[in-house]
Amino acid sequence: MSVPDSSSKVYLNVPFPAKERAKGLGARWDPVVRKWYVSERSPLEPFQEWLPPAAPGDLFAAARSDTLTDVPENGVALSAFLAQVAEVVALQVRRSQWVRAEISQLRQVTGGHLAIELVEHDSEARLVARLQSFVWSSRAGTVCGKFAQGTGAELAVGLKVLLQLSAELNPAYGLRAIVEDIDPAYTLGDIEAKLKAIRETLAREGIAGLNRGLPAPAEFCHVAVISPQDAAGLGDFRRDADRLQAAGLCRFEYYTAKFQGQAAASSLLTALDRVRSDYERGARFDALAIIRGGGSVTDLYWLNELELARAVCRMPVPIFTGIGHERDNTVLDDIAHCRCDTPSKVIGFIAGAIAANANAAIEDMLGILRAAGNAIAIHERGIELLRTELEASGRRLLTQAEHEVGRLILELRHQATSRLQVAEHALELHRHELEQTSLRRLGEADQQLGTLLATIGHFARQRLSEADFAIESLARELLGLGPKATLQRGFALVRDERGGVVSAVAEADKAGALDIEFRDGHIRARVEPRLLKGDTNE
Repeated sequence: MSVPDSSSKVYLNVPFPAKERAKGLGARWDPVVRKWYVSERSPLEPFQEWLPPAAPGDLFAAARSDTLTDVPENGVALSAFLAQVAEVVALQVRRSQWVRAEISQLRQVTGGHLAIELVEHDSEARLVARLQSFVWSSRAGTVCGKFAQGTGAELAVGLKVLLQLSAELNPAYGLRAIVEDIDPAYTLGDIEAKLKAIRETLAREGIAGLNRGLPAPAEFCHVAVISPQDAAGLGDFRRDADRLQAAGLCRFEYYTAKFQGQAAASSLLTALDRVRSDYERGARFDALAIIRGGGSVTDLYWLNELELARAVCRMPVPIFTGIGHERDNTVLDDIAHCRCDTPSKVIGFIAGAIAANANAAIEDMLGILRAAGNAIAIHERGIELLRTELEASGRRLLTQAEHEVGRLILELRHQATSRLQVAEHALELHRHELEQTSLRRLGEADQQLGTLLATIGHFARQRLSEADFAIESLARELLGLGPKATLQRGFALVRDERGGVVSAVAEADKAGALDIEFRDGHIRARVEPRLLKGDTNE
């Protein structure tokens, strides 16, 4: 493919507001390079303010030096090569296209321009494309304003956007894209599509209704709260929550997490894990409030994560959401036990339930008091009637009892006299029978005792005879073991000079002189020094 020769052009850096003035001075527009230029043969003084630092010359043409025309050079200059590439890009790439991408970096650069790094990932989250793009300061307000008006939020890292881009290859800065327009509806549609996919996954896994299916709290005595640190919504919540806690009606445990940015999902998962861990260790929460202050629609993007939704579904505590959006739902609002829109409505619901329970308790107490009063009045009347009747009946029964007691006393006296006489006769019979039995038993015992004494005497004499024989045997044995008998068997008895018996070598060394007794006499002996262990005779 042939590339148009641009060696006779001097390209200008004309800002958009000055284009008419440059055109009036004779500058022309190059639709390929998309720059204003003048011929190299034209006077350059009127265009001095727009000339690039290298002018006169062409930033996108081969550099020429009159001082080096006589020196041969190999190849072409880098700027010339890039100029050719730039013209190929300009010819082959459509001037303006709508491009889908995700924002990975976003920063403002010198001059009020906005630098945006765009990326694309495949289905496995691997990076497949990256491109640096710029929103020039002249368009930045329009592009950002359009996005904010359409979504209610500002451009942020992590958002998927649909941008109208034009490609530009600058020899000094390389390939870059220029952002000309943005479609906010695409970002909102991406959020909704992501939300729909998460809902379908939860429904397919059968866990979407787990938290909603938990029994509603009958009372709020202990509530866990997850919110951003120092959030305005948290302040609104705590104004009423602190009053409830100070009154001893409900205790609140606070956990912090991020609700925006790429770390929001992991931060919320960590907070949910802490709540679950505390719950399983005994902190029996009646409910978990997930609250956040107001924000833009795109802020909801960070809360629509599948793993976060799964964790909320499986929480063993009813969850109340107050994320700050009355019209737009997050997936957390869909699967939570109760959606209350804002933090103030969450604490209002809790306070209302506590107040309703208190009012119901008061009404029940008043009903009980009224019923008790009526019952007491009825029973008091019944008691008074019973008391009157009991008094009359008591007097009547007392009179009858007096007559009956007199009769019973006479009857008891007669029966007692009769019983005593019978008992005396029976006692005499038992005494005589006991005497006869005792005399008989004593005679039998005397006979048995005589027999036992004779038997014991026989066995005692027998044992004494056996003991005499054993003692005599032991005496004979002892006499056979005496010193004289031992000497007769060939043994000797060793004593020291004082007559003490020596039975060890150490005692012999200590004695020095020994008296050795044999069966037929005594000899004197002197102890020689012993060789120590290891000594040898030379």
